[in-house]
Formats: sequence, C-alpha cells, structure tokens
Amino acid sequence: MERNRRRRYFINKDYQTRFIVRFAVITTVWSLAAASLFAFVVGKRLEAAMYTSHLRITSASEIILPAALYAEGIALVFYCLLLGYAILDLYKKTATPLYMLKKDILRFGNGDLMSPIQLRPQDAFQDLSSALDDMRKNVGLRFSGVKASQDALAEAVARLERSALQGEAAADHLAMVRESAARLKEAVHAFTI
Repeated sequence: MERNRRRRYFINKDYQTRFIVRFAVITTVWSLAAASLFAFVVGKRLEAAMYTSHLRITSASEIILPAALYAEGIALVFYCLLLGYAILDLYKKTATPLYMLKKDILRFGNGDLMSPIQLRPQDAFQDLSSALDDMRKNVGLRFSGVKASQDALAEAVARLERSALQGEAAADHLAMVRESAARLKEAVHAFTI
C-alpha cells in the first residue's frame, strides 16, 4: 500500500506558497506592531510615573500590566483586521473561480459538450479547470463516436428495410446491420457505468 497518497493530489504549490507567505507576513507584522506598541505605551507610562511625586508604586506590574493589556488589546484588534482582510481577499480569489467551475460543470452535466470549461487567466484553480476541460473534450470525442456508430446503424437498418420492401436479398444488408450494431455496442461499452 502506497503511503501518503493524498500528497500528490490537488496541491497547487504556487497557491499554497502564496497563502503561507501571506499568513507569515500578517503574523510578523502583528508581532512587530504588538511589540512596538507595548514598548511605546510602557515607555510613556514609565515616563509619566517618573515625574509624578504622589504615585505610590509597590511593584513594576502595577505600571506595566495595564500598559501591556492596553497594547495587546490594540494589537489584537489590528491583527484581527489584518486577518479579516486576508480571509476576505482569499474568499474573493477562490469564490468566483469555484462558482464559475460549478456553473460549467452543471452545464457539462446537462449535456453541453461544446462550451469550454475555463477560467479567467488571473483566477486560481487553473489546473483543475484545464483537467475538467480535457475531460469534456474526451467525453465529447467518445460521444461523437457513439453518434457516428448510431448514424451508421440507422443507415444500415434503413437499407435493410428498403431491400426487404423491394423483395431483394437482404443478407448483405443484415450483415451491415450486425456490424454497425457491434460498433455501437463497442462505443457504448467504452463508458463504464
């Protein structure tokens, strides 16, 4: 049994890399903003404490803890906004292509084998779109073969009927019907159901 079979399917390295880089940038920006804001707020608080004569301080946490909570609260709001933006941007970049693919697949499922399954060049999921369009082309070719075999069978049956009505020998026409039926059966059996 092959291990890690899932790793080889539906992984777009470029898309995955962009997602990871975006997440790393947002996390780094948030960390830098939180540390900078903390240093700024604590610095201001300590500076104010140094020049206040009536402030009685029993521990450093009395000054630093409120400043740290304030700085972290602001940094958390900033991080949530950045993360919300990244998620919304990711949603915009994936929702439209997925909707377009779904619409194309439904059209394909309803029998439209002529319209291509494709996305705009800047959309994600280009590999999936290309694979689906290749499938549409292959199914179209197979159905063309089935239709050609069906047309040949219909023509052979029509010739057999004409020869039977005219009272001619129909052995050649019957052989043609059998051959056309065998080709149609072969074309239909190419599909596994």
